Amino acid sequence: NGSTMDMRAIRATFGTTKYCSYFLTRGQQCSNPQCLYLHALAAPEDSFTKEELAENKPNPLLFERSVHGTFGDIDAFISHSWHDPSDDKWDGIQIWREQFKMKYGREPRVWFDKCCIDQLSIDDSLMCLPVHLAACKKFLMIAGSTYTSRIWCILEIFVFLAAVNDMSRLECIPLQVTPENVETKV
Repeated sequence: NGSTMDMRAIRATFGTTKYCSYFLTRGQQCSNPQCLYLHALAAPEDSFTKEELAENKPNPLLFERSVHGTFGDIDAFISHSWHDPSDDKWDGIQIWREQFKMKYGREPRVWFDKCCIDQLSIDDSLMCLPVHLAACKKFLMIAGSTYTSRIWCILEIFVFLAAVNDMSRLECIPLQVTPENVETKV
């Protein structure tokens, strides 16, 4: 919607917006002519796929599909290691997403680095990390076997604690650790 802070746009992924509860849970026609919620599923280009999550390199096209969010309207900042297995991350995010939909009756709106950082202007996007974290209702940590060994993940936790400092907004999804997905250091 064009919200900015310090002349920088606040962004969030789309495809995670409010659906009418009649459409979403009852499959019925909404009788409220003033209803502002969605009555149709989001288009595929308004979300990201399992395959896009699996890409281990930046994709500037994902940023093009993200939309501006307003401060406090973004449900979760997703923190993850790009080195953890994408299938495990996808499964963890989907479990959280389903729980969110059951509780709130709509898709979550999230800040996800692969979609919300302009890969062609990374420095400008990263300077706003404290703003992005503070704008989100939850800090969703997708913690796999490499999460705590990645300096960027530790930085996100540090900035969250320094800028937000509200542990009730921290949610952790531990991923399954198996011998196949443990990164060994020699």
